Amino acid sequence: MPTYFTSDIHYEHRLVSFLRGFESPEAHDDSFDEM
Repeated sequence: MPTYFTSDIHYEHRLVSFLRGFESPEAHDDSFDEM
């Protein structure tokens, strides 16, 4: 997976988490594992 793509996914995940008022690296890791 290209680095720029991974970075973009990270940014979107953090943006969504920020809008939800929810920040949990563990939750993000789980999402990446499913992908």
